[in-house]
Amino acid sequence: MEENKYRVGIIGFGRIGESLSSSLVHKYADNLSGLTIFYRNEREGEGDKVKAQIAHLEDSIIGKFPMCATSSLGFVGENSDIIVVAIGNKEREREISNRGGLIGLYFEDIKRIMEGIGISESTILMATNHVTSNCLVAQFYSQQLNPNVLGFMGIDYFRGLRILKEWIATENSEINPLELKIDLSLFGPHGTGLIATGASMDFKTAYNDRDLKKMLGFKDPYKTFENLAGQIIERGEALHRQGEGELGVNFSFQIGETIHQIMNDGKDIVAMDISPNKHIKSGFYLKKLKKPIFMGYPVEFTNGLALPSLEIDVKKIPKNLRVSLKDSLIEEREKIKFYLKQTGSQFEKLGDYLNC
Repeated sequence: MEENKYRVGIIGFGRIGESLSSSLVHKYADNLSGLTIFYRNEREGEGDKVKAQIAHLEDSIIGKFPMCATSSLGFVGENSDIIVVAIGNKEREREISNRGGLIGLYFEDIKRIMEGIGISESTILMATNHVTSNCLVAQFYSQQLNPNVLGFMGIDYFRGLRILKEWIATENSEINPLELKIDLSLFGPHGTGLIATGASMDFKTAYNDRDLKKMLGFKDPYKTFENLAGQIIERGEALHRQGEGELGVNFSFQIGETIHQIMNDGKDIVAMDISPNKHIKSGFYLKKLKKPIFMGYPVEFTNGLALPSLEIDVKKIPKNLRVSLKDSLIEEREKIKFYLKQTGSQFEKLGDYLNC
């Protein structure tokens, strides 16, 4: 089956944006039909850096598809099928001890980006922490007729797979975990609210700890879905505290893979606009939360749109996890509201929606 070609725009040219541009060109050159990288005129030297990267990448593919450096957000919107927002500032983040503390840090930038790209029909892939709250702002301040805002969650997914394979290796030295085809379902907001809801291997799926132990041969009582989610979260928080995040190359590789899945009707886990009444059987746990709610969710893509690949019945999730999920979502909303109250009328539209 012939794969689709697509145009990618990158907004944010730090370590992630730069390595993403290289990763896309080197791995997906046959799929790309254009690459546009945005730079800020007010940031001294950034334009020269982006143009130098474009020149370097053009030398490696020799005219296979057009590449462009631009200081116009409107141009990025007009010339991209999917736009990756990967902005970040280490100086701003230096004093923040956890990813939840990033809520609000880039709201102004994201509002300006969405207003700048205008009525573009591009899919927006948010790769800037805090992902789910930033998706909400992007959705609210989009000028697009039908906004399609998704949040990159792939690094949590692959971190979870890595932990599962480490657990397998510690219990059975005769198995090479790298050869196992394991899948994982994650659900919830970015950061500390994420929960693991299922794992699959060899056409079998486990939705509870008993079945997980049976499927993967675990004897250690520690190896549960709750502790798996805890390990995913803790490793992410530890990297954040060290000021490193994920290694740029690894992070960018996973973003590139998510882009490819979106544009070729594949599967992934992304943060998306979830309807508690439509996608989730939630009882009283989530229905009181206002929509849109952005959460990580296993999805299948059709023409760039994310469709849930399963309906999650929250009532079947252990009570302690579903209460934790509800509390995390409420906490995220309260942090957003707190930030909005500090910023006055700039986010009046979102503030009215959240009753600030």
